[in-house]
Amino acid sequence: MPYNIWCVGCGSMIAKGVRFNAEKKQVGNCYSTNIWSFTMKSACCQHEVVIQTDPKNCEYFIISGAQKKVEEFDTEDAETMVLPVDEERSKLANPFYRLEHQEEDLKKKKEAEPLLVRLQRVSDARHFDDYSINKSLRAKLRLAARKMGLGIRLLSASEEDTAAVKCVKFSSNFVINLSNEWLRHII
Repeated sequence: MPYNIWCVGCGSMIAKGVRFNAEKKQVGNCYSTNIWSFTMKSACCQHEVVIQTDPKNCEYFIISGAQKKVEEFDTEDAETMVLPVDEERSKLANPFYRLEHQEEDLKKKKEAEPLLVRLQRVSDARHFDDYSINKSLRAKLRLAARKMGLGIRLLSASEEDTAAVKCVKFSSNFVINLSNEWLRHII
C-alpha cells in the first residue's frame, strides 16, 4: 500500500506498506511509461480495492474501494521546517530579496544552534567510550543468561588444550587445519 487508506467496505484503516497479492495489469501509457492498475481484496472484509499509478505526477491514486487517509499536522508540533512555496522559492532567486531576509535567517540559525550543540554533546557522550558500553551490555546479557539457565560453565585450561590450540593453523583462504590428535579429542 503506497499510503494509509480507509476501506470503503468496512471502514477500517489499511496501513502504508501492507503487502497484498494484487492483480496487476497495464491500463495505458504516459509517454513511454506504463500506467499500471492494481486490483486487490482488502484483508478485513474482502472488499475490492483498485489503485492506479500516475507516472506524470509520480503518485498513486485510488480508483475504487478505498479512500486516502488525509493526515495533516502542524509543523511546529511535529518540529519540522516549513518548506517555501513556489512563490517564495522564486523570490529566493532574487539577490535583493535574499539580502533583505539574510539577517532573519541568521537569527533563526542562532536560536536553533544551542539545541543542536547540546544534542551533539549528548550524542558524543553516549558514544564516546565504546568499551564501557560494550562491557555493560555483556554484563547484562550474562546476568539474563544466568537467570534463564543459559549459562555455560567453562572447564579450566589444560596442557592438552594448549597443545591442541598450537596445532591450529589458518591458511590464507581461512580454512582451519586441525591435527588428528585434536580431532580425536573432540570426538
